[in-house]
This record gives sequence, structure tokens and C-alpha cells, in this order.
Amino acid sequence: MPKAEYIRKINKSSMIIMQEKDCSNERESMEMFHYNEIPYFLKMEKQRQDSNLQFQYDITGKRSLGQLLEYKQLNYAVLQKILKSLDQACMQTEDFMLTENDILLEPDFVFSDHNMEHMCYCYFPGNQTDICRQFERFMEYLLRQLDHTDDAAMKLAYGVYQKVVQECVSLHDVLEDEGQLQELYQVPVNKTAHDYQAPVNKEPHDYQIPVQKAAHDYQVPDQKAAHDYQASVNKEPYAVQDEVRISDAMEQSSLKEDTLKIKQKESLRQQAAEKLKRMLKKKIYTNRVIYPEENTVFEAEEEELICGNPTVCLVPETDEVQNQFVYQGADRSRDFRCTQGKMLLGSDVVETDICIPFPMVSRVHARVEVDRKGTFLEDLNSTNGTHVNGELLQYREKRMLQKGDMISLAGECYSFH
Repeated sequence: MPKAEYIRKINKSSMIIMQEKDCSNERESMEMFHYNEIPYFLKMEKQRQDSNLQFQYDITGKRSLGQLLEYKQLNYAVLQKILKSLDQACMQTEDFMLTENDILLEPDFVFSDHNMEHMCYCYFPGNQTDICRQFERFMEYLLRQLDHTDDAAMKLAYGVYQKVVQECVSLHDVLEDEGQLQELYQVPVNKTAHDYQAPVNKEPHDYQIPVQKAAHDYQVPDQKAAHDYQASVNKEPYAVQDEVRISDAMEQSSLKEDTLKIKQKESLRQQAAEKLKRMLKKKIYTNRVIYPEENTVFEAEEEELICGNPTVCLVPETDEVQNQFVYQGADRSRDFRCTQGKMLLGSDVVETDICIPFPMVSRVHARVEVDRKGTFLEDLNSTNGTHVNGELLQYREKRMLQKGDMISLAGECYSFH
């Protein structure tokens, strides 16, 4: 797999891949990307650096599939979009006289927007890796990321995987075959008219049976309820009155017990509050008077003997707060703390763990990761960038934070403690 580097300049993000092979015969494909914007592919430009050829891809506002699936589930809808977009990308290679083998089918080289609506693939001239083998590894990765509670997604993923791997059918034939696509894509959706009419076109007597049965079933409990009611009415009036009196007495006794417990708790609270007030008054007045050192010790010992109770610490001592992000503004509610694990920062309430509701902050802006080594901050290719001490973070760059670092998320500043 080729190595990629990421560069960010103001509001533009780029991925750079160095070409190690001789790709002089790929001049036509390079010109195709230079003069055309090919759908379903990242915009690509070639450039030379130190006599080496490298390709620069525009990934502004996009994230790699591998990064997106770290906090999103791969369900049927997303899997369907991936396969359909790959089918369209393969068709585009034929229209623009390109080769399928130069498509990089790796999770880190497949990019999408935040909602995973539009997939873009990376065309790497001179790659020349069999697309079927790439697709086999790609599908194995998707199967590991699959939501196994989604039956439709499981059926679609394993159906495509078996067609390509087990039956040795080329990827393009599987995705281009219209009937095959309908069979695979429409399993959970498109049922035949016969399937929909089956539950509707029943005979009338099919519906009368449960209705008549329900009416018969409800007559029994109704008659039983009427009989029970009649029995309760026919009771002796004195017996009924005795039952009412007993129930009233039980309710009154339970109410008395509840009120007594409430009063006891309230009195205990008041006693504790008065005792605390007296202790605080003694502490305030004694601190105002300056005693000699010997008398101070004596008074403290005497006070402890008079109280007869050991000194109690009302606010226990705690360690210094770690991993605290303090907002550099008047609103203290913007402060937050990151615990062990990974936490997403952004303006989207649903998608993120820490919501920063400002228009310049991306919906999923950055990620904080806490492990044994320390606390790391990573920008998720946000629109307006993430700065640490004034330095712009590159995409997929993890910066270890130190106490006192100033962090800016699209202009919203925090101090790390």
C-alpha cells in the first residue's frame, strides 16, 4: 500500500502520494484528470519534487472511509452506496479510457463526506494491482465493520462477496449485471405483487373466524365480571362497611408513619444545620482574634475536648483535575473534561460527545484520545481547522497535549490543564 502525506493550507486539504514506479506510459490518464473532473474520483494533479513524481488529491471537507467507520456503523444503506458508487467509478474508467487496476481500494484511500452520501475513490496511475484481489480484501474489511444486526446488510455483503470470490466472477460483471444488481439490492425492498397481495386477498371467512372468536372470548370475562359485581352488591351492608373502615384505618396508619418519618428526617437535618452554623461561627470569630501561638494550640485542644467529637472534613481533598479544557471566555459552561478513551468534538449534538455550538465549528471537528501515554488531539479534516499554540494541525496528525497548551477550534479557544 502506498504511503500518503497530508497537507493543509488555510481551507484546503490535500493528500500526497509519492510514485515509486515508472509510470511514463500513464501520461494519457494523467491528462484525463488534468483536463476533466471525473465523477466518483478525487481531483488529482501531478507535480514533481526532487526529480520524483507525486500525485496530489483534493480531500477538502472529506474523510477517509477507515476513519468514518471508527464511529459510524456500516448498515445496509451505507453499504449499498459504497457498492453503487464503486460500480459507477468502474464505469467511468471505461468512459475516460482508464484502467480499473489503478483504483486504490483501501479504506484510507476511499473518501466521503460526513453523511457518507458521496463516495470518492483515489486513482493512482501505475498502481496496476488486480482489482478483483483488491475488492476481495476490501469486502473482507467491510464484513468486519458490518452491523451484524442488520439482516439486509448481511445478505447484501455476503451475496456480493460470494459472487466475486467463490464463483470467480469479475467485479465489473457482478456490478454491471443489471439483473444481478436488482437481485442483490432489492432483496429487502422490492417484493413481488403476489407477495403484497397474499395477506390482502383472503377469503371473508378467514377474517370472520378471529372476529367471532374475539367476541365469544370477551363475553366470558364480561359475564364473570358481572357475576362478581353482583356478588359484591349482594353482600351484607355491615360487612361492606367493616371492610371500608379497615381499609381506611390502614391508610391512615400508613400516612401517620410516613409523616413521622418525614418529621424525624427534617428534625435531623435542622439539628445538623444548626450544629454546622455554630461550628462556623466559632471558627470565624476565633480566627479574627490574634492569639499567641501557645494559647492558640491550647484553645484548639480545649475546643476539641468541649465538642467531644473528632474533626470532620466536609469537603475531602481531591487530586488536581486532569484533562480539563477551559474555555477562554465568560461562559464557564463551555468547559469540558475528557476521560479515558476517545471523544468527538463538534457542533453536531447527535454525532459528537462534546458539543461546541458555534457556526464556524464543523459538525464533527476534532477528536481527543486519552491513553497511558497522554492526551492526544486530532483534527478530523474540519473546514476551519484546529490549532495548537497557533500551529495548524494536519489531517490525521495526532498532537500530544501539554499543560498550558492553547487550543483553537475554528477560533473558539480553550486552555488545556
